[in-house]
Amino acid sequence: IRRGMLNEDVKMYLIDRAKAARAVVFAGPPGSGKTTALNAWIEYIPKTRETLIIQENDELNTKQSGFMFKHPSYGFDGEPVCTLEDLGKMALVEGCNEFIVGEVKGGEMRYVMTLLNAGGNAALTVHSTNAYETLDKLADLVKYGSSYSFDEARRMLKTFDTIVYMQDYCIQEILECVGYDDETKQFKYINIYRNENKKG
Repeated sequence: IRRGMLNEDVKMYLIDRAKAARAVVFAGPPGSGKTTALNAWIEYIPKTRETLIIQENDELNTKQSGFMFKHPSYGFDGEPVCTLEDLGKMALVEGCNEFIVGEVKGGEMRYVMTLLNAGGNAALTVHSTNAYETLDKLADLVKYGSSYSFDEARRMLKTFDTIVYMQDYCIQEILECVGYDDETKQFKYINIYRNENKKG
């Protein structure tokens, strides 16, 4: 709040989302504050959940106990031994019911959806150009290495009920996804917040 990323109302809304939302995505261009916001947000995840965090860099951390952290590993020549996608696949047998990915990039997104469809919770960051295109970006990642069509992948993503879009180290827009129209093949959104003081 002091740094101008969000106001008190948005803070209280996001704390509620940490407790009640099925799946939250922090989206935006590089350097927009996504990881900083997610890092603060995970402090409010209920302690009763078994939470697994996978990430390439040690950017996400928490003061809470009970969190599991996994990282990709590389061989002597820099070749990947265990990728982010491999970690996503293993998450399904880790016994976690909250799955967090620090910057989803590929096939690990399929395993996020598998855990969600089994009744789990998820949160992640992803690069995106605006709030309304974020789920389409995730659909592309669900398709990565799978036989899903784009429409099938999009339909699966209606589970992501909260989209927090960031730019210039500030939350610019928050959408809630309340469903998917099979006829128009469009997501149904409620606009929860828009920053009216956006620069430019």
